[in-house]
Amino acid sequence: MAYKITKPIGEVLSSPSKLGIVLSLKRGQKSFTEIQRELDMTSGNLNYFLIRLKSDGILDRTDEEKYALTSGGKTIADLVTDVLKESEKLRESGKLPG
Repeated sequence: MAYKITKPIGEVLSSPSKLGIVLSLKRGQKSFTEIQRELDMTSGNLNYFLIRLKSDGILDRTDEEKYALTSGGKTIADLVTDVLKESEKLRESGKLPG
């Protein structure tokens, strides 16, 4: 069970594009164009990462043609946010190189 959660978290953290998409959607549902403008991504790159995140069960499309995090995606977004906050604290304290 841990693998099902940790694999997507690792993939999100290791990809700035996936991380940006997940953190953007953590703030609410967005259209393709809204995500594209916010993250300044090409259509092709954004489409690629949206497909990957959808296949990993992290996001889905709504009936209104917007993208939204699934319940698992919300959990991952919360965990990723916690990891980023903790990393920043460690960096500020000098316990993690920055």
